[in-house]
Amino acid sequence: MKIPFAGFEITFQDDPELESIGLSLFCCGCKKNCLFCQNPELQNPKNCPLVDLNYILEEIKNRLNLIDSIIFLGGDFAYYPRQLYYLAKKCKELNLKNILYTGFTFNYIKKFKYINYLDLIIDGKFLINYHIPGFFPASINQKIWKKINNEFVEVNPLNLPINQNISDDLIKKYFQLKGELKC
Repeated sequence: MKIPFAGFEITFQDDPELESIGLSLFCCGCKKNCLFCQNPELQNPKNCPLVDLNYILEEIKNRLNLIDSIIFLGGDFAYYPRQLYYLAKKCKELNLKNILYTGFTFNYIKKFKYINYLDLIIDGKFLINYHIPGFFPASINQKIWKKINNEFVEVNPLNLPINQNISDDLIKKYFQLKGELKC
């Protein structure tokens, strides 16, 4: 089985809980066309070669001594549910924390089997009108879902370690925009 794949990057900032050093996996393919997308070159699946999942898995295994988590980015892995299921399941068998960033909502993706192998989900389309620089997630319409006792619960982003240095003005703007969204 293959996926349009752009590559890997070892990182710590893609785990919003700042708990792990992760290997970020970048696939190609996303139809959301978010204005000011962080990775617009990864929207078109034709921009990346088709890569065998077993090759990706071997590359993950080669880095096990360096990483604690896998972060599925893109593009959007949720466009490839079979491939995401395979990789997330195999990574869970390697005792890795699995994090998915997706433009889809949690209510949409919860029907897929891969969700059983995820630990953290950052969902929702990036909306520039709801972007607060320095805040996480990137736009406040996006939600953070954490698996606790085998159930996903929404996490308040203000409780995440990455947000400890946010000013009172940004917090006020957050609640103002959140009120406009009626989330």
